[in-house]
Amino acid sequence: MAASEQEAGEEKRWETEKARHDLNRLLEAQQVLEERQQQRQARGKKGEVTINRQEPEAVIQP
Repeated sequence: MAASEQEAGEEKRWETEKARHDLNRLLEAQQVLEERQQQRQARGKKGEVTINRQEPEAVIQP
């Protein structure tokens, strides 16, 4: 029984770490998006800015 509880605890800890990692990546992507939108507005351009959530630094090429 103790081994089962330990495995459950390890799995929950892993899920928590993965959730934190995912949250950090999304927050980073949001920050990059906001910076790019501000830069675009400063240049007087209109339109929508999009980014890749997995790789915020990836450039989307038309």
